[in-house]
Amino acid sequence: MEYTIQKILEFHDLFPRENDLDVRALLTKYNREYIVRCCHVLCNNYGNAAFIPDTKNTFFSDVSKKRISDLNNRISKCFNSSRQSRICYCTIKSALELMRVAFSIPIQEYRNDGKIEDFEYDIFRSVLMLNERLMYFSHTDQLDLATLLFSCNYVQNDDTVPKSVSGGGNKKVYRFSRFIKYFSPYPAKPGNY
Repeated sequence: MEYTIQKILEFHDLFPRENDLDVRALLTKYNREYIVRCCHVLCNNYGNAAFIPDTKNTFFSDVSKKRISDLNNRISKCFNSSRQSRICYCTIKSALELMRVAFSIPIQEYRNDGKIEDFEYDIFRSVLMLNERLMYFSHTDQLDLATLLFSCNYVQNDDTVPKSVSGGGNKKVYRFSRFIKYFSPYPAKPGNY
């Protein structure tokens, strides 16, 4: 079994010129029960799944067809610029964070006046914004081994270490070595934090 690190799609990967999205305000446009059901679908069916642009089998339903072409173009650009073969749209943590935000909003604040044709697009953008917040690493000045091991362990979404690697310490060293190999071909550019 090979251990791989998959890029998590973030809001500014697809919408680089837009300001941060206010997820809370966006969610209040819709029915909370509908959002929670959507979180379950995301967690159970799309959690940690790779996203590949496809014009025939799109990620969105026919209700959102006006957005599909633009999103496929944005995702294709993202794939080309990142040189990744697989990009994850929604992790299990993303869906749970979306549910946490949905439940943190008092029920009386939900207006339920959003357009049904915008729901999938708004949820998609909300998940991307939450991904960005979940993946943000604010301790770039602390690049010691312990911090990097913690970061590597945190961004993992499942335990896919080969069975030949046993013991907690060995797993962490193995993960760290894979983590470093992943980032070594793509050195950080100043100011891209």
